Amino acid sequence: MAERRCEECGSIIPYGATACPNCGCPVEDIQDNGQANKNGWQTESAFIHDNFNEKEPYSPFKSNSWFFRDPWPMYNYPVGALDRKHPFIGWLFGPWHLTCRDSSKQEEYDAINNIFYFFNLHFKIVAYTLVWQFFKIWWLILAVLLYIGFNGLIINLVIQSNMEQDTKITIASIIGFIASVVWIAVAIFNLIVALCSLCKALHRYWPQIWRVVIRFCKRGWSKMFPKIS
Repeated sequence: MAERRCEECGSIIPYGATACPNCGCPVEDIQDNGQANKNGWQTESAFIHDNFNEKEPYSPFKSNSWFFRDPWPMYNYPVGALDRKHPFIGWLFGPWHLTCRDSSKQEEYDAINNIFYFFNLHFKIVAYTLVWQFFKIWWLILAVLLYIGFNGLIINLVIQSNMEQDTKITIASIIGFIASVVWIAVAIFNLIVALCSLCKALHRYWPQIWRVVIRFCKRGWSKMFPKIS
């Protein structure tokens, strides 16, 4: 009998388990690769495409667009390579699961791991969005801090100078106008990058999101129409 592997993390799943012991992915979402090969078709595993980005053929984004290009260290590393290159980021996006050492309680642990899997998916989407956005515009954050310091230095020099009061007011007005334009431009740019980072996160975890939606629809249909299902 061919072994079953989790489509999320690639771990071997014992027969009879209702969830992956490593990441908590429900077994109902996992198909038997051996049976699939016998039927003459190949399942498209999310384990294979877990790290897909704009280079994949089904991506709606162009790889030459700066807004959708992955920043360092969020490059499209193969499965397992991210943990070795950047242990903290690999740990941050790792699965949440409980390891069961008592076979009599395996079903309870699987139910808990299913819940962990659901909330872990939401956490990974939010965390990936924030981390991707930070590494994308870290230079902008540094530039804003330098601009605040430089702006404060100029205002201090103007106040301590021997200029006339009207001249000081005029210079302060010009500085305030320039600062307003800069802050509006930074806010618009940051909003665009934030939306792009959210799209990248949803794009990266779309296979898992799709399976969660399908699973909830199936369970909701079974609850509402038990005789039909």
